Amino acid sequence: MATQWLISDYNTLASPPADPPEVWYKFDEGTGKTLVRNHGTWGDEYDITVPGTDAPSWTSDVPGVLDPNDPCYAMDFDANDYLEIPNSPANQFVGTQNMTITAWVKPEASMGEWDFPSIVESRVDRGEATMKATGFGFGKWGELIYWWNNDYWTYSSGYYPAVGAWSFTAIAVEPTKGTLYYGDGNSVSASSNIAAHGALVDWDTTYTNYIGVNSNNADPNWYSTFQGKIDDLRLYNKTLPIGEIMGIAGVAGEVYVPNTSIANIAPKTPPPTNPDPNDPDIVNFLDYDVLAGNWLEQFLWP
Repeated sequence: MATQWLISDYNTLASPPADPPEVWYKFDEGTGKTLVRNHGTWGDEYDITVPGTDAPSWTSDVPGVLDPNDPCYAMDFDANDYLEIPNSPANQFVGTQNMTITAWVKPEASMGEWDFPSIVESRVDRGEATMKATGFGFGKWGELIYWWNNDYWTYSSGYYPAVGAWSFTAIAVEPTKGTLYYGDGNSVSASSNIAAHGALVDWDTTYTNYIGVNSNNADPNWYSTFQGKIDDLRLYNKTLPIGEIMGIAGVAGEVYVPNTSIANIAPKTPPPTNPDPNDPDIVNFLDYDVLAGNWLEQFLWP
């Protein structure tokens, strides 16, 4: 706790990232187009060919915070629709411990206990005991989740993107934690899983990577598909700071960031009587008071 007890709230500036992502699907090509371009820095080897069957359709229903000067389309995924991301010859994501994925999603159907559809994913040894999966999507009853080298898919974010509404979603991974973000264009919430995140085993060269489907089975008939709309999908080969993630989400200006810490030792009361109504579980002077009142106490054993 010595390294964390002075952690406090802070303000940060929300602004879009200065550098473009490595892989960026704006989905703005529009009706009738059969190619989804990668607008990121890794170029056309990540372009997606829209298949003739089981393909999502173009829709002009898009999040309101996106650039109005863009053509403004999104992809609409029906019951059996998904897209395949081509295997990268260079396999650039392999070995990274720092990655950020962001996307706008609009679920159009409620999800059950075992649906688990993905927004985007990669899998190695699909359907085998040696399978390794990395991705980002939905868990039980539509909760926002992620998985990294087949771990952490049981981590509970507590975020449930609403059916019929656009939500901003993101996962930012670094060696010591993975943080899920959820927002509506006006505010963004974050939930961090404090745990070791090892080097990414594969961003798949053996099988194709997917958008809009969980391919956790060797038989495609058992895939779990996302029903709804996806827009502005970005993959960064680094961990973006919270201010840049908020900028992608459409938040502007200086924003308040409540911090959590293991030094949260003083019980707080919920708003409006809480000393800091922004978050009942932050480190504040109630915690410091407890520390100051106890740091010289001695407990004898036995």
